[in-house]
Amino acid sequence: MSVLETSRAVLAIDEMLQSLFKWDSIHFHGVGKMKLANGSGQVEHHKGPGFMNIDVASPTYLYEQQLAFFPLLPGLLRLGNAAYTILDPSNSLLPASTVYLIAGVIFTNSCFVFSVRSLFRLSMKLQASNQSLATVACILYCLSPAGIFLSAIYTESPFNCFTLQALNCYSDLLQNVTVAFPKRLQTAATTVMYLVLATAIRSNGAATAGLLWGWYALMGLGAERRESGTFSAISIVRLALRAFASLILLLLSISPLIAFQYWATRAMCVGETPRPWCSDTIPVPYAFVQKFYWGNGLFAYWTLNNAGYFVLASGMLLWCFYSVYSYGREVVSSFRITIGIDDAHTTQDHGPANLALTPIVLLHAFLTISCLVSMHVQILTRLVSGLPTLYWAAAKWCLNEDSRGGREVLNEGRFKMVLLCVMGYAAAGAVLFGAFLPPA
Repeated sequence: MSVLETSRAVLAIDEMLQSLFKWDSIHFHGVGKMKLANGSGQVEHHKGPGFMNIDVASPTYLYEQQLAFFPLLPGLLRLGNAAYTILDPSNSLLPASTVYLIAGVIFTNSCFVFSVRSLFRLSMKLQASNQSLATVACILYCLSPAGIFLSAIYTESPFNCFTLQALNCYSDLLQNVTVAFPKRLQTAATTVMYLVLATAIRSNGAATAGLLWGWYALMGLGAERRESGTFSAISIVRLALRAFASLILLLLSISPLIAFQYWATRAMCVGETPRPWCSDTIPVPYAFVQKFYWGNGLFAYWTLNNAGYFVLASGMLLWCFYSVYSYGREVVSSFRITIGIDDAHTTQDHGPANLALTPIVLLHAFLTISCLVSMHVQILTRLVSGLPTLYWAAAKWCLNEDSRGGREVLNEGRFKMVLLCVMGYAAAGAVLFGAFLPPA
């Protein structure tokens, strides 16, 4: 192939990938490739760009608002470019910018493929090995309304992959209560590992970790009450130890969030004019950036000018509320078992699978309400794109029990209706994304 033909091929690849290079992708690409020119350690702030200059040896964050984007994905982009330069040190075949795009697209789409596998495994575990439901749920996930964000250089696919893997391990931890302690410890450590990766790539990994380990601590109440009938001194000690262990597991799970906030504070709270958040008792620059630059906050988005975005998100809001409602009975039942009010053998909805399902439903409810009241409501589509309850509820609605064989069969009318809505929303989102228009 001649140099001219190679150049044309590179340009064609770059132009194709540029269609996925919009919105947040620009920030991830920017953080991944920027190198700073000086190490003054000073912070200059303007409402627009918000320049900051930090040490060249530190992670490459040039603008304060980029602190909303966690370092794992940009770091992987840099790693991909470094791996390519081993083969092509001078970037004579592909420019660095194109390498970053290719690395990002390959990584995010690979994560998406693995997340489908994780969703199927989790569905089989927590939905009574219902293969029909698991299959339909995975089909709906593959055609998700957030499809464009699962393919672009966004954090959704990697985050979904790591979170679903963590949920698989977490369900094993709750269900295999009779296995030896070393095996349970290994399962807990694997769960923490995936939660660490999830938190290193998106901040809502901390919410996932908080609900999972908080629920794990709460489960001790029911276990002690069923075992001894009352709370003796020994029971209280065991509960305290379980709560302490849960706290340690939580802190380990969210350690990337803590470390990133600490690094940002050390890097930017210097000079004569430190940023406002530097004087907080516990500086959390991420929270400041979300409020100052993106206008997030309790009911901050509830203005007449944003009414159209609420209309745009209304379909996803209804789907989320329906999903949470459809599992409401199981949540109430498992909660009563967890705190020891009911015995697992006396309730219709019981067992380890339901106990593992409950924190997922609670997480779905928490994220939906949080997005509705304190975020840009139109991002709900991608915020909940990896929650299995979203697809399980729709899959259940699409399946009917066959009275003759006792197995479930697909209701083709309902399934086609769901597919039409999901694919229509996904197609509209892809067109709007490419045109640099919301929702993003």
